[in-house]
Amino acid sequence: MPATRPLDELGTAGPRAWGPGKAMRIGSMTGQVLEELRGCPLDGPTRARIAALHDQAVRELAASLPTPMREELVRLMADVSGAAPPSQAELRVAEAQLVGWVAAVVANAESAAAVQALASAVADLAAGAEGEQPGPGPVGP
Repeated sequence: MPATRPLDELGTAGPRAWGPGKAMRIGSMTGQVLEELRGCPLDGPTRARIAALHDQAVRELAASLPTPMREELVRLMADVSGAAPPSQAELRVAEAQLVGWVAAVVANAESAAAVQALASAVADLAAGAEGEQPGPGPVGP
């Protein structure tokens, strides 16, 4: 299993552009894991593997987020790593929490993109209207 750093040790890469693609992929994967958790009993090693997968998904997501969102993620996510594997209920709660947070982030990003597109369209219309100011009438013979 690859070595991982605790969430609070993630470095900051400074301001960067962020898109919802990675969040959508991680959310989709986590949603699938959550579905699997609902359908079958899990032994200790399987629960430990799912806990490690959850922690890795949170790390991957955190590493791709701007600092304020990363800090929010770290504050809100349940820590399922520990000496003993978490219970199935703890894993379900942690996975549902991550899926819900990612869904809200993606919805927020989509809303922001729609607002930006609308603002751009309004600005284009305003610029076009300014360029169509009436000039002197037609010059005739």
